[in-house]
Amino acid sequence: MTKFYSLFISLMLCGFTVSAQLNKEALSSANKNYKNLGLNKSNVQSGSDTTKSPSPQQMPEEFPSIKASFGKGILISPVDKSFSMKLNFRIQSLAMYEKVVGSTDGGTASLMIRRSRIKASGFILDPSFTYKVELGLTNRDIESTQRGDDTDNPGPILDMVLRWNFAGNWVLGFGQTKLPGNRERIVSSANLQFVDRSIVNSKFTTDRDAGFWLSHSTKGDFVVRNTFALTSGEGKNRNIAKNPNTKDGGLSYSYRLEALPFGLFNKKGEYFQGDLARESRPKLAIGAAYNFNNNTTRSQGQLGSYFLSDELKDIHTGFIDYVFKYRGFSLTGEYAIKHANDPITTDSEELTAKPVYVFKGYGLSSQTSYVFKNNIELAARYSILRPHEDIMDLRKNQRDLTFGISKYIHGHKLKVQADVTHSAYGDQETVVGRFQIETQF
Repeated sequence: MTKFYSLFISLMLCGFTVSAQLNKEALSSANKNYKNLGLNKSNVQSGSDTTKSPSPQQMPEEFPSIKASFGKGILISPVDKSFSMKLNFRIQSLAMYEKVVGSTDGGTASLMIRRSRIKASGFILDPSFTYKVELGLTNRDIESTQRGDDTDNPGPILDMVLRWNFAGNWVLGFGQTKLPGNRERIVSSANLQFVDRSIVNSKFTTDRDAGFWLSHSTKGDFVVRNTFALTSGEGKNRNIAKNPNTKDGGLSYSYRLEALPFGLFNKKGEYFQGDLARESRPKLAIGAAYNFNNNTTRSQGQLGSYFLSDELKDIHTGFIDYVFKYRGFSLTGEYAIKHANDPITTDSEELTAKPVYVFKGYGLSSQTSYVFKNNIELAARYSILRPHEDIMDLRKNQRDLTFGISKYIHGHKLKVQADVTHSAYGDQETVVGRFQIETQF
């Protein structure tokens, strides 16, 4: 166990040290530019200029500012500018057909609203103090009750977090939101190039949790980002007390380090799939993340079924990922690994009960795509899951091959998508076809 702690602490300290050094170099370079140009830094920072832009037309004081446009939501700001609120709504309508290869039945078809979300974001009193609230309205967004007591309260809250940009590029967060884990999970489900995420994400993601976040990002041509999170370890909308003096005192520790050696992507393209921005220069982002969930109660830490016989497990999860984009071409990949000692739990009183286990093993997923100038995209993805020998009696090898096509009518805000997946799980092969329309207001 000591080696995991040592690796985690060393990675985190290294990341923050590199960030601090790069930030220092960026500031030093900026100061030199000010002097070379003969500019006064304070005037530049304060926005002083000899050329004054005309003042915008003022609305009557009794009316707040309200702006709305498709894909950007509704922006509300009062006259005194004491806060702002941007409202967004999105919906994913899904049709799906699935058939086991070689079976005599006709397969199964499903029609559903896969996701329906309402989101509010903005600032309170000062632009450095921001908030985000996101609610999921469909049954697929709301987890089912497993314990049936006040510690297990599934609800529609996905994100509810406050963030404070307290100094430079340092941001402190408190609340419930996504953990700094794998890239595919951090990318919003609204910004995917396939109908849904890969099987690797489904088994390894650390998803959302409640707690504290600390992040830092450098500026310049070589960008480094660091994010650390200290959270409950039980996932979203859970109410489980933690006692540091007992075995129930386990928390979750997450860290993500990301490097962008060629600078920032256009329009934050490192966190939406497909090169819709058609990068004029090659852009690359490489990330690594680690999560240690101490004494967790669930099979995936923040997700999954509760362990049987009230057992608790330490779960270690690691990720390495990358994304490359250039002139409509995109290449993305992820490697994930999960470890737990004695990963299988059984019911000591009901021996016939199905075991609950940690997916101990590794997964690999890679996808590539090209966006044509008419905004039609062709994409392919290959994903594998390889369980450890400790759980081979319960879990078989799995391989998915997916081909997809998307028509971006208004970017990711309005798009039509379809994909076909050939899945092999052990000796069984399945074909799945999906069609989806995504709309974001």
